[in-house]
Amino acid sequence: MNASNNGLSTTNRIAMVSINSLTIHRLILTAVLIVHKFFTDSFYLNSFFSYVGGVQLQEINFLEEEFLDILDFNLSIDRTEYD
Repeated sequence: MNASNNGLSTTNRIAMVSINSLTIHRLILTAVLIVHKFFTDSFYLNSFFSYVGGVQLQEINFLEEEFLDILDFNLSIDRTEYD
């Protein structure tokens, strides 16, 4: 499974995300999964999210890793970014 099959591709650290009716639920599902894990001490397993989202476990694992890689695993925002 490569990034182009899921609507995601990275080139020179610039993320190109193709959002359409086939990929939007995967993007939202992955974002909710990551936010849930970030803010919750006891979180649901990826298998639960794959079941609820109707996505194979291998795909949700791949999407989570790609999403975090695009964000450089930086899930917090500095106050200076709002100013």
